[in-house]
Amino acid sequence: MHCVHPPCAELCPWGAAATEKNGTVRIDASICLGGAKCRAVCPWHIPQRQTGVGLYLKLLPSFAGNGVMFKCDRCYKQVAAGGTPACIEACPNGVQTIGPRSAIVAAAHALAQKTGGYIYGETENGGTNTLYVSPVPFATLDAAVAKGPGQPGLGQVADVMGSEANLAKTVLLAPIAGVAAGILRLAGRAKPKGDDHA
Repeated sequence: MHCVHPPCAELCPWGAAATEKNGTVRIDASICLGGAKCRAVCPWHIPQRQTGVGLYLKLLPSFAGNGVMFKCDRCYKQVAAGGTPACIEACPNGVQTIGPRSAIVAAAHALAQKTGGYIYGETENGGTNTLYVSPVPFATLDAAVAKGPGQPGLGQVADVMGSEANLAKTVLLAPIAGVAAGILRLAGRAKPKGDDHA
């Protein structure tokens, strides 16, 4: 969903999840320890763990590693190189687009008005950078879809980071997360050459 104020990035204890300038929320696999805090705080429980990979294996190999948390990163490298996300390229009906949030919100409102449709993502969890427009109310869609790992619902979602208590926790945890992220980045740079297993 690439939230405007993503709890996964703002509450990651290792600083592995971050928001890029273009609104993409991505997880740095080189420092993620797979603790799943991002999944726990995500209103849609989107990030999922892949075990048997990641920095944890190098730090505590006898425990086989906790793995790395993954989520859509909007094909970050491809977009940075001037391309578009693979989902947009592959969409057979050409109904997806990417751009500044203000332009996407305006286009979503225009389409919803034209079709008598509904918008999802504009206000959910304080707003997301992924918006959906449907001719069917999202409450109806949410009731009809299966939910579980990798299958988020489309129900109403409160603004997780909107409460003062959550913002206060973020401010208190930020210095600790910064130190931990720095240590993990240094540990990742110290690995021997030729040890990449992409």
